[in-house]
Amino acid sequence: IERFGDVPGFMIPQLYFDYLRSRDARPLGPVFSHNQEDIVSLARLAERLLGAESDPEATLAHPSDQVSCGVHLLGRNELDRAAALIEPNLDHEAVGPELRFRAGEMLATAYRRNGRWADAIQIWHRMIAHQGTSPSRRLYPLIELSKAYEHAFRDCHVALGYVNRALNLVELHGWTSEQEPLMHRYRRLMRKLHRDEVSVNPEPRHRGIE
Repeated sequence: IERFGDVPGFMIPQLYFDYLRSRDARPLGPVFSHNQEDIVSLARLAERLLGAESDPEATLAHPSDQVSCGVHLLGRNELDRAAALIEPNLDHEAVGPELRFRAGEMLATAYRRNGRWADAIQIWHRMIAHQGTSPSRRLYPLIELSKAYEHAFRDCHVALGYVNRALNLVELHGWTSEQEPLMHRYRRLMRKLHRDEVSVNPEPRHRGIE
């Protein structure tokens, strides 16, 4: 709601003190109008919130409002309803980076907890690919992808690729606090790959002369 000719809220105390001194109530007219509009706006807001609760797709037109409502629904473990609001709007330019990251993180986590790995992976890839994603926020999905491929899919080669990308990002920006955990993951994956290689191609046994 855009107001025109409205008295700014910060001026209301001074107008009231002026009235106490002059006892002239005429300058207070805009103050009463201001307060009346506040009350009416609260009633409109209550109606809009009730509509958003029952039918957010029809009630909320702005992408940020839909994503925010989806985040609210994730907090109530309503995954399918939340996904229907977040997924179509996650890459929309009108959704700010903070909200986009929070919604993507929460939705991917909910997918992962429900065993929907393909959906979680898709969200992580979208978080990486979005042009507005800052370097620091690209680190999170890279780490999550490495975890998914190491532990859920048992594909250490793919997991190592994401760890290497994360390490490159860390080294490029000098994030020293993030380097050691990633190196720990890197070394573990290398040990697993080495064990797999040895189990597939064991060293030949030397037989003595019979």
